[in-house]
Amino acid sequence: MSHIEPGKFERIPTHLHPLFTDVDAIGTVALDELYTLLCLGIETGSKSVAVAAPTGAGKTFAIQRFAAEFGRTYLNIPVIIYNTLNFQATSVRGFFMHFLESLGHAVLSGETGKLRSRVVNFIIDLARQAGTSMVILMVDEAQNMDAEDVDFLKDVFNELQKARVRLLTFMFGELPQFSWTVEMWSDAVKARFVAHRGLLRGIRNVEDVKRILHEIDVATFSVGSNQTWTSTLFPTAYAAGFRMASQAENFFGCVTRETRGQASEIPNRAAFDSVRAFVRMHWEKDAADMRFTQKDWEDPLRWAEVAETVAIFNKNSTSNWTLKI
Repeated sequence: MSHIEPGKFERIPTHLHPLFTDVDAIGTVALDELYTLLCLGIETGSKSVAVAAPTGAGKTFAIQRFAAEFGRTYLNIPVIIYNTLNFQATSVRGFFMHFLESLGHAVLSGETGKLRSRVVNFIIDLARQAGTSMVILMVDEAQNMDAEDVDFLKDVFNELQKARVRLLTFMFGELPQFSWTVEMWSDAVKARFVAHRGLLRGIRNVEDVKRILHEIDVATFSVGSNQTWTSTLFPTAYAAGFRMASQAENFFGCVTRETRGQASEIPNRAAFDSVRAFVRMHWEKDAADMRFTQKDWEDPLRWAEVAETVAIFNKNSTSNWTLKI
């Protein structure tokens, strides 16, 4: 990046800007709430937390973000991310082959017993190398796991327990399918993998919106730089005092109007899509006297199809998934 004079801000084209390429850096109140719950599971000796999320809540992004946070907070605890198939494995052997593939294991051949032993030994080795007795397993798309799948996983847990390795599972599944899937599991499996329940919610109020926009205002463009995301998007307006956080009321008010007051929650994905569209649609307006109203958010919200996604999100989030602590 070229040298910037004091008080001056360099403008970055939107297609190169981290808001459009690296939005994973932005947190939300909902993510904070859920992260606190998962940390409680780690620190209190829980066996599992099952997290449900309506479509658009940002489930897969949450898993990646949490895994990175665990790596910083719990340095010696290995984290495994397991992505389920979009179709069930047709055999025990198929399940363990896919599990080994997710672990990045080089050897996928062999009989079922050897495959299972390979999974167990791999996890034990992770724990031993890290000098810990705990390994975190984060399962994505858990709504795709049928009763047999979790029975296979329960076998792994039991084998690890004999080796005094605690496998803490965080299962993330999409509503409403995940709640239906869990009901098909036996009580023993539920006790093991649904010891506690969490919900990845959407955006509920102006303060939730303000948190996201504030993070855009303070996120730095590069390490050691005084350039923030907002300053590199609207440099002239930023120098004059403009901040994205000032748009929280306009954004939320426009959503309320567009959804006729039915937006009990806004999907995180749709919110980020709206913010990106807002920035791109108004990028040329950068000026010291730049001002916006609710009307300036109409086209960005419609581009992101917020009204449609809100209707689907709110319908699915009403599924029976209560928080158990």
